[in-house]
Amino acid sequence: MVVWHNKVESSITLNGIIMEAWYYWIILGVILWIVEIFSYPFFIIGIFGTSSLVAGLVAFAGFGFKAQLIAFSVGSLIVAYGVRPLFDGFRARRVEKTNVDALLDRVCVVVEEIDADKGSGRVKIGGETWKAVAVNGQVVPVGEQVVVNDVQGCTLFVEVKS
Repeated sequence: MVVWHNKVESSITLNGIIMEAWYYWIILGVILWIVEIFSYPFFIIGIFGTSSLVAGLVAFAGFGFKAQLIAFSVGSLIVAYGVRPLFDGFRARRVEKTNVDALLDRVCVVVEEIDADKGSGRVKIGGETWKAVAVNGQVVPVGEQVVVNDVQGCTLFVEVKS
C-alpha cells in the first residue's frame, strides 16, 4: 500500500518502509535501463527509464507528486521526439547487396558475342564469366560494355551501356 505523507508529499510508505519518492523514481529508471540494455533495438523502455530519472531529480529537489508526473511526461516527450532521432541515425546501417543481387546494375564486358539466334553469349564480371542474354534481343559484339538488368539462375540479362 502506498501512502503519501501530507507534510512534504515526497516520501512514500511502502510495506512499512518509508523512503523518499526520488528513490523510487531512480530505482525505476535504473531497472528500466537494465531492461533496455537487454532488449535492443527497442528504445521505448529507455525513454521511460530516462524520464524516471528526470522525475527522480524533480522529487529530489523537493517538488510535489504532480510536478514529478509532469517532469516524467515532458521528459518522455523530449526524449522520444528530440533524442531518439539522433540514435536512429546511428543504428541505420547501409544494406550491402550480396550474391546475385550484387550483380544487378553492374557494368560488364562481353567476352563472347551475345546472339539470341545462336544461343551464344558470355560476359565477364568481377573476374567470372557468365552466360548472357541481351534484353532487347540484339546482337552484342565482343568487347562491348553492357549493364546487368536481371539475373535468372545462371543467366544474366543485359543491355548495352549507353
